[in-house]
Amino acid sequence: MNFETHKIDPNCSSLVFLTNAKRLLSEGNVREAEALLRNGQTSYPDNRQIAQLLRAISPGRVSKINKVFPNRDREMDWIQQNGQNYRGKWVAIHENELVASSDKLNKLIKIVQQKTNSEELPLIQRIVESNIDDADTR
Repeated sequence: MNFETHKIDPNCSSLVFLTNAKRLLSEGNVREAEALLRNGQTSYPDNRQIAQLLRAISPGRVSKINKVFPNRDREMDWIQQNGQNYRGKWVAIHENELVASSDKLNKLIKIVQQKTNSEELPLIQRIVESNIDDADTR
């Protein structure tokens, strides 16, 4: 069903907007359903069901942040060279040095918080067989 040929009276009930939008969605016409729900939201700005369905089918919003993520090659090298000694453990690595290790993630995080400042966040990783193998194929 094409939204262009499927005109809905803006004065109709909110149920008509919802029913027709759901039918459009069941037919795979997401854009048409979104346009219809936007019209419904104009007619019924306080209707929670229209707002919720519109939010659910609308594309997500992407925000740009001005953060540069560190290169983790040194940490990956450390895992390749030392990971076999820490199988099954959680490790915190900063550059090419072990900050801490633990069997429990929450315990490791507490240790890391005590040892580091917020600007020097280490890589936290659980060492399993595939970590060591993946580091070999980089």
